Amino acid sequence: GGDDKTSYRASLYFSNFEGIAKENSRQQYGGSANITHKGFNDRLTTQVTFMTNHNSANLLGGGNWEDALFKENPTQSPYDSTNSGGYWNDNQVENVVSRLHQETSKRDQQTSMAQFKSTLTITKQLSATVTGSSQRDQYVDNQYKMLDSRASQNDGDNPGGGYAYKSSGLANDYLMETYLNYTNTFKEDHALSAILGYSYQYHEEENFSANNKGFSADETEENDLGAGNALGQGHAGMSSEKYTNTLISFYGRLNYAYKDKYLVEAVLRHEGSTMFGENNKWGNFPAVSAGWVLSKEAFMQNAVWV
Repeated sequence: GGDDKTSYRASLYFSNFEGIAKENSRQQYGGSANITHKGFNDRLTTQVTFMTNHNSANLLGGGNWEDALFKENPTQSPYDSTNSGGYWNDNQVENVVSRLHQETSKRDQQTSMAQFKSTLTITKQLSATVTGSSQRDQYVDNQYKMLDSRASQNDGDNPGGGYAYKSSGLANDYLMETYLNYTNTFKEDHALSAILGYSYQYHEEENFSANNKGFSADETEENDLGAGNALGQGHAGMSSEKYTNTLISFYGRLNYAYKDKYLVEAVLRHEGSTMFGENNKWGNFPAVSAGWVLSKEAFMQNAVWV
């Protein structure tokens, strides 16, 4: 909707993807909204966009069947009523069916983004643009292996004690860029364009994970990590991390074309990054290229193979 100065649109979606393999799927929903406005006699155009997506994925299926395909009798039943849990257990080969019924691996993820772009036409040949964006990505992973599962039965520390795992992650990305853009044509044959700009990128990420085993029952699954005996035995696991990085760029690009046949481009970037060496945080990155559009030459006009 909108009018000649302002337009807007919004959309919602839902999708449910079922993989070919069992226990392999993803369900997601989200939406987006966009607003575009023109002002100062249509010389200033501003666009704002919002997007969000939430997905729940079952990550268990889709693999671990290769060994069984080549090493086991394809007519063999995956079930064994004499074994704990009702499935046969082989230390050498994975029982794919038992794994799909006795283990879980799921992810819940939310991603949101906001974008901004504003362009001012200063003259017919010169314009200035400012852009910015912010993205937030957050997820939680949950895994559990039942007491009767193959992985649990074969565990050397706590056989038959199950396994529980939880992890979470959060990442934020910020981008701001501003640049001048110049384009002009001289005497019809000479085309010149140039860009001069600055950009700033910042990434922040933190992750946490914990696992435990040696549980007495499957009821709480991964939702009561402290109940496992491995924590007191020193066999549980826990880890966390957080890191950031920044990239700053000053850049310029110059393009020249003669009769749209002979092309030259020169680029120079002066960049600084927290990921560069301690004594070399800034660097220059020049590049030069040239091109020749042979198909526009007179002697190539009759070449049917071009």
